[in-house]
Amino acid sequence: MAKRSTNGRRKAKLAALNSEISAIDERIRVCGQALREVDDLIRLAKAGHPLPVGTLVMLTHIMVHALNSIADSSPESLWPWSRHAFVWPAHISRKREFRRANEKLMSDLHLGKGGVYSNRKWQLSAPSTQGALSVIINALARRDALNLPVLTRATKETWFEASWNDLIARGIRPEEGNLKPLGEAAIKPKRAVKHANLRGMSKQTEGMKRDDLRAEIKRQVRKAFNTFVGDADPIDFT
Repeated sequence: MAKRSTNGRRKAKLAALNSEISAIDERIRVCGQALREVDDLIRLAKAGHPLPVGTLVMLTHIMVHALNSIADSSPESLWPWSRHAFVWPAHISRKREFRRANEKLMSDLHLGKGGVYSNRKWQLSAPSTQGALSVIINALARRDALNLPVLTRATKETWFEASWNDLIARGIRPEEGNLKPLGEAAIKPKRAVKHANLRGMSKQTEGMKRDDLRAEIKRQVRKAFNTFVGDADPIDFT
């Protein structure tokens, strides 16, 4: 009888384990499928086709409504994401009631209250801040590929260097885009001559100009990055 009882418990544990494995497999499968489908939808919508654009709008409404429903019933389930974010998906409207609802939503979600991002003032329209955001977004998207640790005050330099170098390696040329003005001080006459003399040259070559532009852009983006990423609690997206 004891042996039969033991076998029954083993079978029950095995059944529970198989059920959990099946649930995990479903979550992974559904999430992966959703991301692939959304990528295709965004690609078609960007081409300007009315049907994909309209579908993207409707799907976004559905997703935001679903998030709002979760926030109403169990906001704590969203805190692992919302407390470490400085923006959140929400409906916008000219109606005052929507603005009030979004204020409540931000409060309920503790938006940005527990993350590593700084509460200091930073200007999203500033090119240096946009550069810092690009570095952060790239690092978050490619964290596994770049083998990055948890983002903290102690590791933020590792994050910046790894993400910046990755962007450059994949063909991004910051000195040719909207970040170019950040580096132009490095090629003004006095600094240009100084930089050239440090290399034993009388003037900057085109290659030196590019390198000096990029170095100055990197310096200013790093400064914005260090302002943007504060000294708060660690954030782990795994």
